[in-house]
Formats: sequence, C-alpha cells, structure tokens
Amino acid sequence: MKNLLVSLTKKKYCCIIYIDCLNKNNYKEVFFVIDPEDRDQDRIGCIIKNADLEIKRTMLFLLRNDGIDEVTATHGFILGYLSDHSDKDIFQRDLEAHLKIGRSSVTTVLNLMEKNGYVTRSLVDKDARLRKISLTEKGRAMNLRIRKIIDRMESSLLDGLSEAEINQLCELIERVRSNAEKQRS
Repeated sequence: MKNLLVSLTKKKYCCIIYIDCLNKNNYKEVFFVIDPEDRDQDRIGCIIKNADLEIKRTMLFLLRNDGIDEVTATHGFILGYLSDHSDKDIFQRDLEAHLKIGRSSVTTVLNLMEKNGYVTRSLVDKDARLRKISLTEKGRAMNLRIRKIIDRMESSLLDGLSEAEINQLCELIERVRSNAEKQRS
C-alpha cells in the first residue's frame, strides 16, 4: 500500500481510500485514483459516485451513533422493502429483482438476518421450493429505528431546496439512471 501511494504521489495522482464498515469485524477497502489535473472528477458519474459515498458514510455514521452496528445498508433496504410490502408474499427472487443483486448475495444476507432474528423464512403450501420471507417483531422494530434516521438524514440532505428543486432533482437523477440502463440494452 505504501509503495502504491508513493508511486501515485510522484505522478501527481491522489489516492482516495474509502473504508465501508459493513459490520463490527468486516471492513472493505476501495481505492480510487484520480489525476488532480484531469477535470473528469467534475463529470456526472464522479459527482453521483461521490454523493453516493458521502450519503453512505453519513448513514453508517448515524446508524452507529444510534447504537445500530449489526445492520448493513442491504439489511436496511430489505427491512424497508419487507415492511412496505407486508400485505403480500415476498420471496427471495423479489428481493433480488428489487435490490438488483445476485441470488448468492441475497442468500448470504438473508441467512445473517435470519440468524440475528430480523426475518423468518417459511415454506409455501403451493410450492415447496419457495420460502416466504417475513419480518419478525425485532425486524419491524429495527426498521422503525432505521426509518427515523433516514427521514432525519433526507431532511438534512434536502435542506434549502424548494419543492420544485427537489422534484427536478429527482426527475434528472432518474433520467440519468435510465440513460445508463439503456447503454446495456
């Protein structure tokens, strides 16, 4: 790592290290190399990436400050999705489609969430291959705690923006996301 940083510094590059604390004992390091003379970091992709990183860091900070240290962002998304769709049966494939992540990743997360008592998986009468995913009381309580933090953070993120600006921002971000998705088809 020191050799990498030294060689990058000599070439007038800077190295940004982002450490994402997934849980107490698991850290992931991601390295970004940017040429400070290259204004590419002002491009929309870099701006969105940097905003995403700051929001994730802030969310993790707020969760940790509230004593929530065993829940990852993915856990939070799953808890929210299950809560928002509690009126219908939710299966692993629904989470895969919603989160846009693979089966093995969702399986790993669900195994941990079930072990920690946030969700249960139960067999479905009509198809023994399917397991319905449901929130436990502990999962519902955690979802409420996380929602309060998200509401507080979103309010802070949007501070000083008018309703029209917020709507325009959402429309523009959705168009950028849609344009990116079109590149793969």
